[in-house]
Amino acid sequence: MSMILQSKTDHKGIKLAFIYTIGHICIAMTVVGITTGATLWESGVVAIVEPAINGIWFYILYRVWGKFKSDNAGSSDKLSTSGPKA
Repeated sequence: MSMILQSKTDHKGIKLAFIYTIGHICIAMTVVGITTGATLWESGVVAIVEPAINGIWFYILYRVWGKFKSDNAGSSDKLSTSGPKA
């Protein structure tokens, strides 16, 4: 039963991600076109390439951050995003 609920939840996430991506591309195309005078084609290339590069950067950052956190797991000096401990 939980697999069915998880599948429906994941499906909603994919829809939301798709809608967000389309909106991001449209907004980026508009901003690039207005600010630089680029053609629709040039704006479209920027709007697609830029998020792809950001995705690669995020993956690298995620991997490095994970390694940093695991290397400092025993240290009381490590950075924490969960706030102060009680």
